[in-house]
Amino acid sequence: MRFKKFEPTDVQRDVIKRLVLEGVSQVKIAESLNIAKSTLQRYFPNELKSCERPEGRPRWEPTVADRETVTILICAGFKQDSIARRFGISVDTLQLYCADEISNGYDLRRQDAVIALYQKGVGTNAAPNSAAIKEFLRKVDTSPQPIQSSTVRKPMTPGKKEQAIAEAATGAQGTSWHDLLTPAERPN
Repeated sequence: MRFKKFEPTDVQRDVIKRLVLEGVSQVKIAESLNIAKSTLQRYFPNELKSCERPEGRPRWEPTVADRETVTILICAGFKQDSIARRFGISVDTLQLYCADEISNGYDLRRQDAVIALYQKGVGTNAAPNSAAIKEFLRKVDTSPQPIQSSTVRKPMTPGKKEQAIAEAATGAQGTSWHDLLTPAERPN
């Protein structure tokens, strides 16, 4: 007795598309049609493929406003995992797309604040704002001073290896061996 060859119908195709969109597994779809999973995959590949849901999350593409928000939150002292949770992304994704904001955001915002404070104090109006000038000078006085190029560097102390070599060259001095060894015969 030979089995009749399987012939897919349009009704089966519609049922498969609907079930795939609902997220039903291929095993359950095959069971509902009373066919084997291999038969389902063999005769309905287009229906299974065309209705598949995309895998994973959609790619995060930060807007200018998102980048600004990241910079502000970094400046306010929030941790990266907290910022990533705000956007619903991982810390790795945040670091990938907002590396510049994370590494330079604090310095850029601080520079902007100092410039704005200076401009507010000096300003273009007739009377300078003395409170803003005092605040600017207080910020400048407490900020770290730039390194001067003419600073004198402290001589480096020799490391362990250099100290051992120097001690080996002069190790015989002050002992009875010093008189016995000529400079050519001394070790090292």
